[in-house]
Amino acid sequence: MTIFHSDMAIMVNIDMDVDEPSKIEEWKRKARQKEINMIKAKFKRTVRLCKAIYEYRDYIEQIKQCLANDDAPGASELWNELNTEVQQQLITAPLYGGPFTTQEVARIKGLWEISEDML
Repeated sequence: MTIFHSDMAIMVNIDMDVDEPSKIEEWKRKARQKEINMIKAKFKRTVRLCKAIYEYRDYIEQIKQCLANDDAPGASELWNELNTEVQQQLITAPLYGGPFTTQEVARIKGLWEISEDML
């Protein structure tokens, strides 16, 4: 039997008789815990992103200005001064709170230097 829980579309396949209320309650508890863990993970990711945006706001503004002025070498230089972890946070899609537009993200990905430690 497949059961869906809440709007988060958490799905769990359960092999059991529906007549076992204790197992259903156990599943509901596990599904709630899974949902809580997903929300906590999203919250932590959002907090890290907000901190990165605040800490590197000058870089973000300068990169945006370079991209607006079609100064790819300047944007590339600024972008590659950031460490890989910060780059990965800042490249977050705007839908999820990222500081760059979808078009800017596409251009930045073209500028991204791939270092050996990323491979």
